Amino acid sequence: MAVGSLGSLLPEIILLVGGTMILLLDAAFNDEGVSGIGYMMISILFIFAALVGAIFQMGMDPHTALDMIEVDPFAAFL
Repeated sequence: MAVGSLGSLLPEIILLVGGTMILLLDAAFNDEGVSGIGYMMISILFIFAALVGAIFQMGMDPHTALDMIEVDPFAAFL
């Protein structure tokens, strides 16, 4: 499977977006009485999406992304 330059960093990008979204939602809608189940569901969703992105990268050939990051199967959490 051929991926673009940023596609090889897909799991990291998905986790970054998910973490940023949880941080912003918690800062904007923080209530002391809320159990946080919504944040837990969002984090599970993004972790699962990153896992799927990592599975799609199995068997990937090493290459350089954006002329500065060396991406190989070890760097892609495989």
